Amino acid sequence: MKILIADDSRVMRRIVTRTLRQAGYDDSDIVEAADGREAYDKVHTEEPDLVLSDWDMPRMSGLECLLALRSAGSAVPFGFVTAESSPDMRERAAEAGALFLVSKPFTEETFRDALDAVWSPRGDSDAPSARCSRAAAADHGREARGTTPLLPAAKEVRDLFTGLLGRPVTVRPGVPVTPAEDRPVSLAVYVDPHLAVTALCVMDPGLSAYVGGALALLPPGGTRDAVEEGGGLPAVLAEALHELVDVLSALLNPPGAPHSRLYKLYLPGQELPTDLATMAAAFHRLDLDVEVPGYGSGPLSLVLPA
Repeated sequence: MKILIADDSRVMRRIVTRTLRQAGYDDSDIVEAADGREAYDKVHTEEPDLVLSDWDMPRMSGLECLLALRSAGSAVPFGFVTAESSPDMRERAAEAGALFLVSKPFTEETFRDALDAVWSPRGDSDAPSARCSRAAAADHGREARGTTPLLPAAKEVRDLFTGLLGRPVTVRPGVPVTPAEDRPVSLAVYVDPHLAVTALCVMDPGLSAYVGGALALLPPGGTRDAVEEGGGLPAVLAEALHELVDVLSALLNPPGAPHSRLYKLYLPGQELPTDLATMAAAFHRLDLDVEVPGYGSGPLSLVLPA
């Protein structure tokens, strides 16, 4: 089987490939595309058996790619792998002809359930509409816990990091991470559809580098050297960190709540707006110490503004 993976993040393309191997699709031929336009072109030149596409990409989104393919007469099986998975997005994906939508973070079981439903016919129950329903049911999102963002449990944070980084991350109660002039941090800002801030994720520079290095599969020694040298995160670590905090939004989206998405990531050393620095000191928070095996540990805070 030939599978085309379309995502503007090299790190995420690597993670999807790794998860496919773990799910039992290790004999597949993997083709990559960095955006929807490239994916559209490669469907015609590479003739893949399946497309796994991100939703938001430059030049052409995943949805636009799918619609363009169908307009051009292509019936290639198409599924989404995306950090955003609101009911509206799932409905639009199904209406456009997508066979499933897997939301990040995902596991090998999530992929196996979604792909087996496509590639293991089981009679009428595996019609495309049923496949979408089964893949949605396989999506391992949290149970509803209300209609507004709530702080996740420490175990949920641990499981997300462990799944993404592919190593057994340890999470313990930690100290608050708050930005200060002498304490640079990375700060991810999440917003609702009206651009109101719903949550912040704050990490110290060390942990920011460690999770980025583990996600990008960089050597632990080189990652630790980057921390000791200071001067901000190298581009490859910054890209990986952005991917991680983007996926982290899944923990802030219980069913029925206004959808929260990553709006912006401020890297260590970048100037923070005063209002965000104030929000980061809010009382309603989850403070953790996160240890990434082989790399190091550091504090992380998830904060819900008052």
